[in-house]
Amino acid sequence: MEAVGQLTGGVAHDFNNLLAIIMGNLELLSARTGEDANFSKYAAQALAATERGAELTQWLLAFSRKQPLRPMVIDISELVAGMRDLLARSLGAEVEIAMTGGQDIWPCEVDPGQLENAVLNLSINARDAMPQGGRLTIETSNVAIEAEYAAGPDDMAMGQYFLLAVSDSGEGMTEEVIAQAFNPFLPPRTWARAAAWV
Repeated sequence: MEAVGQLTGGVAHDFNNLLAIIMGNLELLSARTGEDANFSKYAAQALAATERGAELTQWLLAFSRKQPLRPMVIDISELVAGMRDLLARSLGAEVEIAMTGGQDIWPCEVDPGQLENAVLNLSINARDAMPQGGRLTIETSNVAIEAEYAAGPDDMAMGQYFLLAVSDSGEGMTEEVIAQAFNPFLPPRTWARAAAWV
């Protein structure tokens, strides 16, 4: 894993340098768009995508160098809602996105960038599990874990929790895929037959 971490760190560093060049040129283009609204829109979308790429490289660097997380108290429902446009562009028109939130959602202490990456990755996995298109559902709610559930195999303590669920209408995971679900090097083609889940 140490060798993998070193390789990941090197790739992320070089990729970050390329993104910096792309972002710089996009900013120059954006400053010269004038009254062309469509051009401005496309330039802004491209710039937003490079910023997301930069966030991804930070995640890779965090993995390779074990950088500390930057948790803060946020409203996760608002964070997820703010990802709708990004998800729509990433998943394509064939995937319908549905977001549902409960009432009086509790604030949570998380690293926003890491959580966004997790939701984006799950959503892309869901898209690959629905090659003909389908429905992606992201739900947020408060839940209470009762004694009966806490005594189950998941080894959870009783108490109040925040739930973030990502589900899709794909074909689901085979027993073979389930056995490898926590393998970070699982081939993408395998995930294409799987449903994203948390």
